[in-house]
Amino acid sequence: MSESAAEINSLKMAELNKLNLPKFWREILQIAGPDMFIKIWRVASCPENQWKQDKIYVPSIKKYQEFQCVQIIKCFIESNMSCTEITKELEKHGMSRSPDTIRRIARKYDLGEVPLR
Repeated sequence: MSESAAEINSLKMAELNKLNLPKFWREILQIAGPDMFIKIWRVASCPENQWKQDKIYVPSIKKYQEFQCVQIIKCFIESNMSCTEITKELEKHGMSRSPDTIRRIARKYDLGEVPLR
């Protein structure tokens, strides 16, 4: 008798849920699924990956969000948008950056002078 992949996956999920893991790890299990979760858990539990005894360092997601914002700003600058246009476009997506910040990014990545308007 052959069990379907969905049934096997469901059994693995049930087994892992019985471990009464902290909420953080249960959320990762729900997002990643049982097989990927086990891979993540193995990597995280290796002594060489632990920051202090039985602890791992988790960087803030803000680092990634800031990286994404800079990439978006760079694309807008390369599309010859002004600081005002870029600011308005970013605000549509819940990101707030000043014209000075946009100009600083342009200088940092040698994208040329960005007009204010």
